[in-house]
Amino acid sequence: MQRTRSGWRMTAWISVALLAAALVQFAAVGGVEGIRAAIRLTARTSFVLFITAFTASSLAQTFPSPTTQWLRINRRYLGFAFAFSHLVHLIFIILFVRLDPSNFWIGRTPTSLIPASITYVFIFAMAATSFNRTAKAIGGTAWKWLHWLGSYAIFISFAAAFGGRAAKSGFYIPILVLLTAALLLRVFTRFRRAKITGSQATG
Repeated sequence: MQRTRSGWRMTAWISVALLAAALVQFAAVGGVEGIRAAIRLTARTSFVLFITAFTASSLAQTFPSPTTQWLRINRRYLGFAFAFSHLVHLIFIILFVRLDPSNFWIGRTPTSLIPASITYVFIFAMAATSFNRTAKAIGGTAWKWLHWLGSYAIFISFAAAFGGRAAKSGFYIPILVLLTAALLLRVFTRFRRAKITGSQATG
């Protein structure tokens, strides 16, 4: 119970901090450009929170330490903070559409927004089923598939978004490197776990 309360406090503090940072960014720049600045900021905070939760279990298994164990234990709360960050990101996108629709739709069509919309459905579905009661309600198998598919849908969404920007700005290249490393770590951990399980079964 104490660990749960501590986790929720961490989620609350992270959420308050990132919301304050987004509002400060918006106010400092002002107008539509302020909204775009807040969108960029929340995209980055969302990425940091997602990649931390995405790799938490793999890091704890591959590089066991108090820090990686803490990440594994608290990955659910980091996931909630990510969902909140991306909700704020979505709110600023909606404001951008309302205040400057002509610029928003440059290079976009309603169809091009379908992948992002699906990703948001996964994000909110994963957040809604990250409580013990809702996880139990949908069953273990459905929960595992939802969170597995959702995590990779979010991963692909970040890879596509930052990949397009990396062609224009070197700032995003380290992000792509980090995404690649995260994926390789997950694959390595999965195969290592399968190998250990197979060895135990035949031993």
